[in-house]
Amino acid sequence: KTFIGAPDDSFLHRFGTRLEIVPLVLPRIGEPFRIKVIYDGKPLANARVTLFEKGSEKMVRTASNGEASLILPAPGFVMVRTTRIERCDRCAVDYQSDWAALTFDVQ
Repeated sequence: KTFIGAPDDSFLHRFGTRLEIVPLVLPRIGEPFRIKVIYDGKPLANARVTLFEKGSEKMVRTASNGEASLILPAPGFVMVRTTRIERCDRCAVDYQSDWAALTFDVQ
């Protein structure tokens, strides 16, 4: 998901992709930015979530309910990313991966 301009509440809704990062609050500088990671319609526990902004990155893991919280320290472009990789015995390859990113600009 990428949002351009002032986010309205559509920013807070699921799009329905297999792996998705769903914001639970609108992003504000210095306040907890709460998110939920969903995989196949269910919360994904212990997912690694990385926040990238202005050349730095911060990693957190989701709780058992799929939720995590990050602090946005300064205005600017932000990307929040997660991946899920699993062994795939029924596939023509060894592993299957899903990737999700949420990008936005905080003023």
